[in-house]
Amino acid sequence: MTTGDSGPGWGDLDAACDSSRLLGFLDEMAALPAVAAGKRRSYGLLAPAPGDRLLDAGCGTGADAIALVPSVLPGGAVIGIDSSEAAVATARARAGDRAGLTFTRAELIALPFPDAYFAAARADRVLLHVDRAVVAVHELLRVIRPGGRVVITEGRFTGVEWIPGREPPASASGDILPALPLILEHLGAIDIRVERDDSDVVLSDDALAVIGVRGAAARLSVVHIAATVGAGSRTG
Repeated sequence: MTTGDSGPGWGDLDAACDSSRLLGFLDEMAALPAVAAGKRRSYGLLAPAPGDRLLDAGCGTGADAIALVPSVLPGGAVIGIDSSEAAVATARARAGDRAGLTFTRAELIALPFPDAYFAAARADRVLLHVDRAVVAVHELLRVIRPGGRVVITEGRFTGVEWIPGREPPASASGDILPALPLILEHLGAIDIRVERDDSDVVLSDDALAVIGVRGAAARLSVVHIAATVGAGSRTG
C-alpha cells in the first residue's frame, strides 16, 4: 500500500495511530508524476479489456480500481481487496455508486475467491509489507485464469537520509523482489518481464515525516514485474 518503506503502520493500517494521515500520504504519492506514470504503465501491462474481471490486491484508497473500471466496461468488474477496514471504507466512499466496482476486506495470503476467477490481477506496493510474500504470489496466480496476466509493482526510495530508528527493513518477509521472477517461473508463470524506472521526486514535509527521512529530494525506483499465468501453473 505504500512506496518503498515498511514504515509506521503499513503492515497493519487499522492499528496505526493516525490511519487517515497514512491514507493521505498515499494520495500525495499517487499525485507525484513518477508514481502516476508508473501506475499508468502497470495498467498497460495488465492489458484490461471489456468484460474482464480484475483484482486490485492491496487497493488502498481505491484510486487504481476506480481508474481501471472504465477499461472493463461493459460487462466487466474490478474487485479491490485490502487488509485494512479503514482503506476499504475510504475506497467505497470514493467509488460511490460507480458500476462494476466492489471493495472488500481480505488478506492477500488467503484470497476469498475460487480458482481462475479473474482475467488479471495487480498488486501495487503491497508484497514488501506481507509476511508470507511467496504465499501471496501463489494466491494471486491461483485466482487468475490460464492466459491471464499478473502485474506486481514495487517502489523504493534511494538517496535519502533516514531518521535514526526509522530505517525500513528490506521487507516484511525479506527482499523478495530480486527473486520474484524465479518464484513466478517456479509457480508456472510464463512471459515474465521486468521493467524499472528511476525518477527524482520532491516530497512534502508531512510525507517526509510519515516515512521518516530528511531532505525533500529523493530518488524513486519503480519496478514492474509482469507475467502470464500458464496452463500448468502450480496453483493447487
